[in-house]
Amino acid sequence: MRLLTLVDSEWIEIPATVPQAIMGTGWVERMFARHALDRMLALQTFSACNAAHQVPQRVANLIRRLSRGSDADVRITQAALAQAVGVQRTSVNASIKDLERTGAIAIWRSRIRVKCPATLKRVACGC
Repeated sequence: MRLLTLVDSEWIEIPATVPQAIMGTGWVERMFARHALDRMLALQTFSACNAAHQVPQRVANLIRRLSRGSDADVRITQAALAQAVGVQRTSVNASIKDLERTGAIAIWRSRIRVKCPATLKRVACGC
């Protein structure tokens, strides 16, 4: 199995006995059950999005979600974007070039800066 990290994050590690003492013994089962339901919903949404929208819309939507409305650059390669969207890198490259031509984004060295969130939102599918 290979994991794909799309956003910077931090890891917190605590002994399982700490939350167990606070929340009881069934918390792990509830947590994993909830996570499984959330992942199933996300997979259904992703599949519906892939069926209903073209690559440029899906790429714009992923960039919009990764930027989360911040001014910070999105650090991601085109290969990672392609894997996340489920297409070849060449398709992502064409979509990114179109977004750059419209002035929605600027790209350089595995970084994407959202220059015009309104344009990016207009192109994105919004799923």
